Amino acid sequence: MNKRTAQILEIAIVYAAIIGVTLGFHWLVFAVTSVPLRMAFMLIPLGIFIALPILLYRAQQRPLSELGIVSQRWGRQALIAVVLAALLLVGFVAIPLLLGLNKTDVLSFKASSPAVFAFYVIKQLFFLGFGEEILFRGYFLEKLKQVTGSGVWGVILSSLLFGLFHYPISQNILQVLVTTLLGMIFGFSRLKIKDCSVLSLGLAHGLYDAG
Repeated sequence: MNKRTAQILEIAIVYAAIIGVTLGFHWLVFAVTSVPLRMAFMLIPLGIFIALPILLYRAQQRPLSELGIVSQRWGRQALIAVVLAALLLVGFVAIPLLLGLNKTDVLSFKASSPAVFAFYVIKQLFFLGFGEEILFRGYFLEKLKQVTGSGVWGVILSSLLFGLFHYPISQNILQVLVTTLLGMIFGFSRLKIKDCSVLSLGLAHGLYDAG
């Protein structure tokens, strides 16, 4: 088996694994009645998303900087995150609302209590954003860049995987299209903006989802 074939096989296995993990824990969330267990089952797969790429790169003795994890220029990384999140909130939330879209179509989450709201914000900011970004704009983007030899194709293909990843649970083609577009925005931001790291994208993603 040559290197390129091995990389494609690894991508397929990891992608199938994360879909399986997502569906499995999604079922567990609705199978239990305990609120703490439900919360745990929501966070565990996101923790796996964060840990899996790091463990794979450590096992392959590759630098984490290839995943977009860098420890320099924290201020610039944070600034990029805030600006990107603000632009996304304007483009995907504020403008649709001003154009008359139904609020429930744009803002899908409604907290039933302050505790649920706090959990939601923590989940979005510290788990979902970073989990999906290190996986899709870190691991999959880098692997697909290596397979195709092109950063642009790496962004496009990883964005398609990101969009399709949302279909098994949502069963919503519109969500697939929107998340694919978001994936391209995040991917090209990492590709083209200096110091735009996976940490920047994770924070921007979390702010956008929690906004």
